[in-house]
Amino acid sequence: MSLSILESKPHRIGFISTRIHGHDGVTLEAKKWCQILAEAGCQCFWMAGLLDTDPAISHLAPLAYFNHPEVV
Repeated sequence: MSLSILESKPHRIGFISTRIHGHDGVTLEAKKWCQILAEAGCQCFWMAGLLDTDPAISHLAPLAYFNHPEVV
């Protein structure tokens, strides 16, 4: 995949999920893409119901987590 489209200007990328935490497949894949995009000059941000990412670039939305008591 070519990232040449990202060369024109800085991009801000948001990853949104129910959970970005631990070592499950979705979390690892999202963090891998964040690293690739950051190397291409993008800023990455996170939003999820359960997070283990840097709070400075993250938004915790507890009701987004599928195991939250109010959701269950």
